[in-house]
Amino acid sequence: MTTATRRTRSTFTDEPGKRLGGLARFLDTDVRWSTPVVLTVIALAGYGLLHLMGFGRDGTEALIMLIAVLGLYGYSGTTGIASFGHVGYMAVGGYVATLVSLPPYVKAYRLTGLPGWLSDMELDPYASLVVAFVAGSFAAALFGLLVWRLSGLAAGISTLAFLLVIYSVTSGWENVTGGRGAVPGVPAMDADTTAVLLAVAAIWGTVAFARSKAARLARAAREDEAAAHAMGARVYLGRWISMVYSGGLMAVAGALYVFFVGSISPDFFYISMMFTLLTFLVVGGMTRVTGDVVGTLLVQILRQVLEPLDSGFHVSGISFDGRPGLRFVVLGLLTLVVLTRRPGGVLNGMELRLPRRNRTRSEDEG
Repeated sequence: MTTATRRTRSTFTDEPGKRLGGLARFLDTDVRWSTPVVLTVIALAGYGLLHLMGFGRDGTEALIMLIAVLGLYGYSGTTGIASFGHVGYMAVGGYVATLVSLPPYVKAYRLTGLPGWLSDMELDPYASLVVAFVAGSFAAALFGLLVWRLSGLAAGISTLAFLLVIYSVTSGWENVTGGRGAVPGVPAMDADTTAVLLAVAAIWGTVAFARSKAARLARAAREDEAAAHAMGARVYLGRWISMVYSGGLMAVAGALYVFFVGSISPDFFYISMMFTLLTFLVVGGMTRVTGDVVGTLLVQILRQVLEPLDSGFHVSGISFDGRPGLRFVVLGLLTLVVLTRRPGGVLNGMELRLPRRNRTRSEDEG
C-alpha cells in the first residue's frame, strides 16, 4: 500500500500519522450522523421551550406537525414539486388508525357500515400507528403510479385533486367514516412521549432517505429533468419512491394527531392544514431537512407569541383589543417576505452540522 493510499484511508488525527481511536474517532467522523444529531437537539430544545413558555400541548402539536413537514419534504423537497394534497395521506392514516383502534361498541352505533371483521377489531393505539404507516405508503404507491410522469404545475394540481377525493370520501361516507361530524371515543395514548420518539425517528429517517439513491434521482430531475433523462437516470422511479416514503410518514403524523386530539373529522385534514404545513416548509426552506425542522419550530413558537394579537393585551395599563385571526395575517406576511427576500428559507438552504476537525485533502475530495 502506497503512502498516498494510506493517507486516503486514514481517519482524523490529533498529530500527523497518529490515528484517532474508539470514541474519539466516532465523534470526529463524517456528517451522516452529525446533521440528525444537531436537528434532534434543536427539535427537543424547541419542544422544551414551548413547555417552559406554558404551551406544553402546543409543543406536542409542534412535533406532530414536524413529522408531517418531514413527510412533505420527502416528496416536495426532493422532487421540487409543490404538493397541495399531501394532507390527504394524513387523512388516510388518521381514519385507518381510528377504524382499527376504536372500541367495537363505538363502531356499533356510530359506524354501522363497517364490515364484520373491522367492526370487531380493536388494536392497541401504538399498533395502529404501524397500520397507518402501511396504509399511507400503499395509498401513496397507488397514486404515485398515476402521477410519476407529471412535473411542475400539472403534478401540483393532481395532488390537490387527490386531496379533494379523499375529503369527499371521508365527509360523504357517513356510515363508515362518520361523515362531517367528529367521531369521538378515540382511545387515549401517551401522545407527548410518542410524539417525541416519532419526531426523532422521523428526523433520522428523513436524513437517511435524503442521502438515498432514490432521493438523488429525484433531486437530479429537480435541478434539470432533461439532463437527468439524457444521462439515463431513472427519474420516475425516484419520484415514486419519494411519494411512497412521504405518504407513509404523513399517515403516521395524521394518526398521531387523531390520538392527540381524541377525535377525528374530515375538516382536520383539509385546506387549512395543508397551507399550515406549506408555511412551515417555505419559512424554513423546502430543499433542506434543517430548514424543515427550524421552520416548523420557529413558526409554531411565533404562533404562540403572537396569540395576544387575537385575544388582546395590556401594555402600561393601556388595553388593546384583539382581532381573531390577526396573528395569522402576520404569519402570512412573514411567509411573503421569506418568499420574496429569501427564497431558500430563513437558513437560505444551509444544512447544520457539528464542527469538525481538519481532514486530509483526499478525504475532503471524497
